[in-house]
Amino acid sequence: MINKLLKYIFAKAGYVICTIGFLYSISLHGFESCNHSFKSIDCQLDTKSRIDSLGNEAVHMFNEHNYLASDTLFSKYLHYIVQSEDIVIDDLNKLVNKDDIGNKLYSYAFNSFFLGKEEEGIETLLLSCKCGNNQAYAAYNNLSKSIAFFANNKLNYRTKKLINQDIREHDIFFSKADSPSDFWDKLVATNSVYQECERELNRKRLRGPIRNALYSTKVSEASMKQRLEDCNPYMRGELEDSLSTFLYNSTNLIRDLRIYPSSYANAFATPYGDIYLTSSLVERCLGSTQLLIGICAHEMTHYICKHSLIELWQTYKKEKSNRIWGGIVAGLYMTGMAAVNIANTCNGYSSYNQSNYYDYGKTGNQLFTLIAGASPYYQFKYSRSQEIEADLAAYRFCEAIGIGGYSYIIALHLINTNTNEKMKTAKDSTHPSMSYRIELLKYLYNTEHPKS
Repeated sequence: MINKLLKYIFAKAGYVICTIGFLYSISLHGFESCNHSFKSIDCQLDTKSRIDSLGNEAVHMFNEHNYLASDTLFSKYLHYIVQSEDIVIDDLNKLVNKDDIGNKLYSYAFNSFFLGKEEEGIETLLLSCKCGNNQAYAAYNNLSKSIAFFANNKLNYRTKKLINQDIREHDIFFSKADSPSDFWDKLVATNSVYQECERELNRKRLRGPIRNALYSTKVSEASMKQRLEDCNPYMRGELEDSLSTFLYNSTNLIRDLRIYPSSYANAFATPYGDIYLTSSLVERCLGSTQLLIGICAHEMTHYICKHSLIELWQTYKKEKSNRIWGGIVAGLYMTGMAAVNIANTCNGYSSYNQSNYYDYGKTGNQLFTLIAGASPYYQFKYSRSQEIEADLAAYRFCEAIGIGGYSYIIALHLINTNTNEKMKTAKDSTHPSMSYRIELLKYLYNTEHPKS
């Protein structure tokens, strides 16, 4: 009886042990499978996080103007997205995070532009457009025609010869500048025409008309400055402050930099030290400091090198006519009086108010147009050589502060609205065409950065 009982117990115990072992085996296998699933999700999240970090670092390098490093990072960023999502590059717009990708592609496009890779930049802009980036749409619309025009344009021997001659005569040759103010100091110190004009105008015995014109210029400056401030539609913003910092780095080289509302894309520097940009020009340059700084540097060169005064001085030397200086005095008086009349229409607009923004803009635009055309002195009509000199100085300035010279070329592309314009290459042309200006700078860049 006892033996039977023991056999029964052992049989049951064996069954229980086998059942427990079987269940344990199943449970163990199940947990391993579950752990594997969790590890796979963690791995996917980690991969996406790493890719995002790579893209963010690429954008950071672009903003720091380290374009070569940014180009490498952006290339890896795109490669890893396509690989991890198992898609073709044209399907990036189908991803959940397409907005973020579109923003990064926008930066990637301009990184390519600033490295002289115009075709790659246009292709990347199109990808950004596909992802719904509105800035990319605006950039593509402004850039595509101009870039396509120059891509199909071949320089002939005569044009290359003239470009090389202009570079030899007007390019800047001095040691590396330590700061923006150091750049401008060296620019005027090495400019022979500027130095000659300064010596002439600083002579103790100046001809009466020249002396009177210079005196009238100084007297009118304070009045004109006040008139512009009266018509200014709004306070300086972050963009103006950013551009000012890049331009002169807290050195009092220019008195003011302002943006005025206007439907015309324009910019100029007054002979007394102010730089003015229109809102239309800012919009065409996409509100980008990196693009606008070259435009401002071009105008800064006109002011720092006293191009308007030198042009008049050289005309006076050539024609030996006191009437030129007399005309300047009369023109200054007319401009000043007209400015007062226009400023009077600003009564009631003593402070910025969104509701009267367009009234401000209309008044400011009238004065803006007036200053540009009321007198010979304020017409700012520079010679062909001065325009070339200002372009080369702007290009070199962008290089000196680390933004890169090609940023200025892209800015010229953006404001180039006449892609059918013929290239005026004649040495005696009164003003170089936009086509010639862009070709000259592209030729300079390609010469100094030959493609491997």
